[in-house]
Amino acid sequence: MVGLFINTVPARARLTGQDVVTWLRDLQAAQVESRRHDFVSLAQIQQWTGLEPLDSVLVFENYPLDRATTTPRVVGISAVDNTTFPLTLSAHLDSSLHLDLAYDPRLFDSLTVERLAARLRVILDGIATSPSVRVDQLPWTLPGETDVVRGALTDVPAVTYPAIFEAQVARTPDRTALVFQDTRLTFLELNARANQLAH
Repeated sequence: MVGLFINTVPARARLTGQDVVTWLRDLQAAQVESRRHDFVSLAQIQQWTGLEPLDSVLVFENYPLDRATTTPRVVGISAVDNTTFPLTLSAHLDSSLHLDLAYDPRLFDSLTVERLAARLRVILDGIATSPSVRVDQLPWTLPGETDVVRGALTDVPAVTYPAIFEAQVARTPDRTALVFQDTRLTFLELNARANQLAH
């Protein structure tokens, strides 16, 4: 038989004060339990529950491959995966963990995705280094980012959301700040609309 034998099942992960290992075990147990219902399509689940469309997906490819076999097999395959989601993280394991982060270029630029991938690596390194740490204490910022944020906040007279946003407008007025359906607004345009609404 030839075909795509997968079904996308939404996963709900609650972040609590647990350590990483306990949280991951509980998440795995919940995933195993949800397999009893994985015959239901994603469209049906969304229709029955009123869930919003998924904005990201994690694909863990764990089908068995016997790389040591001596029987003839196809080699030298290369493929390009496309995604219908804004973000798709694909993972597979052989002698090490491999990750691929695919994205919709209409919603993300390459620099943003590279920074997301770098932060993901920081989190995974933190899990490998300190699996007994609480989930909310895992590192996730890149080296120097915390200092940059602290420095930016000290430049803002009052640490409020409007003040932080105004500082961002001053730094990157022409960068995209908001995307909704076919509408894209830069920080400057969004700030002008917010000020107009406020007045």
